[in-house]
Amino acid sequence: MSEAIRTSLVFTLTFALLMMAIPAFSQEVAIKGRVTSDADKTPVPGVAVQIKGTTKGAVTDADGNFKLSAKPGDVIVLSSIGFTQKHLP
Repeated sequence: MSEAIRTSLVFTLTFALLMMAIPAFSQEVAIKGRVTSDADKTPVPGVAVQIKGTTKGAVTDADGNFKLSAKPGDVIVLSSIGFTQKHLP
C-alpha cells in the first residue's frame, strides 16, 4: 500500500471515529431522585429541581420524587422556600 493511500485511509478512519464519538458527548441521561429533609428524612414535596444555567427542570411530587434529563457534567440545583439551596454535581 502506498504512503498516500495509507495516509488517506488513516485520515478517513480517524474522521469517522470522531464523528461517531461526538453524539456520545451530547447524549442526555435520565436522572431520578428523591428529596428528603436532612432533619428527619421525610420527603419534601414542591422542591424545584433545575439544571443550572437552563430552564430545564422538574418539581418533586408529594413523595419527594423527581425525574429529568441532563447531560453528564450538568449541575443540578435544588431550591425550595424554607430550605437552603443545594448544588449537586
